[in-house]
Amino acid sequence: YLPCILLGFYQFWGPRSLYAALPVVGAAFAGVIALADIADTPAAYPLVTHSVALMLACIWLISLAAVFRSVQKLAESQLRQANADQAAALSSSRAAQRAKSEFLANVGHEVRTPLNGMLGMADVMHQVGGLSPDQDERLQLIRDSGATLLELLNEILDQSKIETGQVVAE
Repeated sequence: YLPCILLGFYQFWGPRSLYAALPVVGAAFAGVIALADIADTPAAYPLVTHSVALMLACIWLISLAAVFRSVQKLAESQLRQANADQAAALSSSRAAQRAKSEFLANVGHEVRTPLNGMLGMADVMHQVGGLSPDQDERLQLIRDSGATLLELLNEILDQSKIETGQVVAE
C-alpha cells in the first residue's frame, strides 16, 4: 500500500508533498525492520529484503509518475501553443479576407465607371450609324467585350459584398 500512497501524494499534491510523505514512509519501513530485528528469527531477513524491495518499488513508481507528469505538462504546453498559433492565424486570415474584399470593392468601382463610359459611347456610335461594315463589326466587338467585362466586374463586386456581409438574402 505504501507505494500507492506515495504515488497518490505525488500525483495529487506534486513533488513537494513527498517531503512530508517520505519521512512517514521511511519511519514505517524502519519500524518493520526494527520489528524483524526484535523477533530475531530466520524469517526476519526475508522481511528486511522485502522491505528494501518495497522501498525500491516506491522509488521506481515515483520516478515513473514524474516522467508521466513531465510528458503530460509538455503535451499541455504544446497544445496551448498550438491553440495560440491557430487563433493568431485565424485572426490574420480574417484581416486579410477583409482587406481583399475592400480592395476588390474599391477597384471594381474604379474600373466600372470608365468602362460604363466606353460602353455608352459605343452604343451612341452604333445608334448614330454611318459606319462601314468593318467599323460596325469592330464596334460590336468592343460592345460585346465591354459587356462581358462589366458582367465579370459585377460578379466580383457581388462576391465582395457577400464576403463582407453587405448582401441580405430575401
